Amino acid sequence: RISKNRGAAGHKGVESIIKEIGTKNFTRFRIGISPKIGKPKNVEKYVLQKFDKEEEKIIKEVIQEITTEIRKKLSQSFS
Repeated sequence: RISKNRGAAGHKGVESIIKEIGTKNFTRFRIGISPKIGKPKNVEKYVLQKFDKEEEKIIKEVIQEITTEIRKKLSQSFS
C-alpha cells in the first residue's frame, strides 16, 4: 500500500524517520507480512527472521513493483 501523511502505526523505524525529519508528511510504501497459518507468538522474532526461498522470490517481485512506483512518483514530482 502507498500512503502519505500517516502515523507510524507502531513501526519503530517509521517512528524514527518521523522524529528525525519532524513531519509525517511523506510518501510511504507499506509492505505487509503474515505467517502462512495463525499468529506468531513472538511477533518481533517473526518479522526479523530470514525469508525462505518462496518468500525471497515474492519479495524480489515486490521490490520490482515498488521500484516502478517510486520512479512514477519521482517523474510526477519533477514534471
